[in-house]
Amino acid sequence: MPERRWIRVLGWLAVCWLLGPSPSFADPIVGVGPTTLFSLGTAVRGLGVYTRLSEGGNRLTIWEAPVLALYSPRRDLNVALSFPYVSKHLTLEDGRRRGAEGAGDLRLFGLYRLFRQDRPHGTIEATLLGGLKLPTGDSGRRDAQGRLPPALQPGTGSVDGLVGLSLGSISRRWGLYLGTLGKVNSEAQGFKAGDTVSYNLTVQYQLFPDWPIPDLSQLNVGLELVGTTATKDRVSGATVSESGGTEFFLAPGFQYFLGPQWAVEAAVEVPISRGLVRPFGLKPDVIVIWGFRGVF
Repeated sequence: MPERRWIRVLGWLAVCWLLGPSPSFADPIVGVGPTTLFSLGTAVRGLGVYTRLSEGGNRLTIWEAPVLALYSPRRDLNVALSFPYVSKHLTLEDGRRRGAEGAGDLRLFGLYRLFRQDRPHGTIEATLLGGLKLPTGDSGRRDAQGRLPPALQPGTGSVDGLVGLSLGSISRRWGLYLGTLGKVNSEAQGFKAGDTVSYNLTVQYQLFPDWPIPDLSQLNVGLELVGTTATKDRVSGATVSESGGTEFFLAPGFQYFLGPQWAVEAAVEVPISRGLVRPFGLKPDVIVIWGFRGVF
């Protein structure tokens, strides 16, 4: 369901939204990466995310615009928050339209780097992530047909936990990342979304290391394999049989560095396995992600 989209956009959040310590690589665009920021630094990441799901004559479009801000009190520890704006609109095959837009749920989290080993022209590191999603978004919207279902609300109304682990290996021209992120959902207003685990494998390559200005800009390309597994939803304590499952996406993308502190990026997620059962029987068609990163 749309809420699970944030597992990958954080990646649900998270570490993946930061710039690395050098202009060689940023973390994955979609998945979870291990990079923590330099000591006493700050970072920001802005994104636009477009998701389209459909089945038969039903179509759901979701626009999300999360902004993440991060502060580094020490080299191996970062704290951050993310706040999104969300727009969801469902068009049914009979022509009816339902949906809502507004501020989404706030996410607070921390990153702790467990291990780092620098090598000539490369780095190996591992990072642990933990956090909370807080119910700041509206979860009680209504329209002429009554209360909107949870999948169409800007917020979830629940306090949810996040925990993840990411590994990364960077060489002169290559970056390899492996990450996982779990989300434990609580019940709100009689509905409990299934708990989720997302995982990613990412390969990046410096296509043009010094283009067009040596030492100041470069173009990287990457390919991400991203998956999500969800347990079944529960309504008033009863399990929803038509829910849960596993899905996988392939996401080619690029990152262009505008000097050592700024980067722009984009990726397109294409489904290769659509076994995650979503509300209204919808299946993902495409997800487009674009945005920027900066460090100060």
